[in-house]
Amino acid sequence: MATEWFYATNKQQQGPVTWSELRELAEVGILKPHDLVWSENMEEWGKAINQAGLFTDEDAAETATKSNKAWSITDAKPPSRRNQRALEMDDEDEEDEQEAKRKPRKRQPDRSQMAVGVKVALILAGIVFVLLLLVSCGGVLVYLSFGAAKEPIAQMPGGIVANLPNTTWTGRETLQGFGRLEFRFRAGGQVTMIDAKETSEGNYAVQGNTVTMRFLGGQVTYTGIIDGNIMTGNARNVQNIAWTFNVRR
Repeated sequence: MATEWFYATNKQQQGPVTWSELRELAEVGILKPHDLVWSENMEEWGKAINQAGLFTDEDAAETATKSNKAWSITDAKPPSRRNQRALEMDDEDEEDEQEAKRKPRKRQPDRSQMAVGVKVALILAGIVFVLLLLVSCGGVLVYLSFGAAKEPIAQMPGGIVANLPNTTWTGRETLQGFGRLEFRFRAGGQVTMIDAKETSEGNYAVQGNTVTMRFLGGQVTYTGIIDGNIMTGNARNVQNIAWTFNVRR
């Protein structure tokens, strides 16, 4: 069986691919010399440029001049232990079957009693939900009838939308292999993100004090809540990997 390879680019882990496919990715520029690769015969992730036969000598020389932009996820676990769970399913199924044979069978509860209990719980939950909904709607109606006309709507001076353009926010993110993080907001809903590896252009939208930023064609989304000069929130990519971030203006 051919050796399977994994690679990381644009904050996303990809693979498995064969060595020939990995070389094709390098030739067309999808896999860059400073990106990281891993296979089963490697103890940890390594730079693609260090794999013999993957890049030319000219690529190696060009990469050396850009060493200040290098990034690393060498502390990450091999993909077969996190995102490639399917590769281990067969072994786990066999272990589960053997474990089931060693343990004595437990008495199963009466299914009819369980069904009745589930129905009762669902009915009670539905009643509680309806009551809470009625109370909430009633409170909103009372406020709209008596309070809304008397109390002016409070607004932040200048508004959050007016304050974001031409500002820079710096801080850190918890995604493994990354750390430093910077957002530069511009007029027209445009934003630039500078992280430990690269610079990415994206767009942002504001609703209240919540800012949503999307990069790499929507593959990575940052959602932050502004409190004064601090923005904290969560980020997620298309592989459903989530992390947190904190930046300050």
